[in-house]
Amino acid sequence: MNDLTMQLPTEIVERAVRDKITAAIARELGDPAELISKQVALALEMKVDTNGKVSRYSGDNKFTFLESNANKLIRDCAKEALVEYFNDNKQAIKDAVKKEVAKSPAKLAKVFMDGITQGMSATWGSTVSINFKNNQEDFD
Repeated sequence: MNDLTMQLPTEIVERAVRDKITAAIARELGDPAELISKQVALALEMKVDTNGKVSRYSGDNKFTFLESNANKLIRDCAKEALVEYFNDNKQAIKDAVKKEVAKSPAKLAKVFMDGITQGMSATWGSTVSINFKNNQEDFD
């Protein structure tokens, strides 16, 4: 008996198989927009630790990814606002500190001496260097 064989180029077969597989995957995945939407929702709801990372210990994963990152961004903005506020009011703050220190120089001296005493009583070696310079403009 004679067998009839037909040889197709490998590229044609590979392309046909790849197209069939791609079509089957696309059919199973469904609407790309819906798939993307579901994956984004899952990612945002993923439980993470306080650093926004998935911990190996499930008990540490108390927050959603969205909560963790939103809180971090809010804290960063609040910090920027505080830095800006204090920079804008730097001179007023300096003046208030000087005024408060001038009210009770004895309290400042006590805090200073307590710090020196604690440092000297430490088990490791202590070095104290005190320098005085007359710089009247610092107190005006």
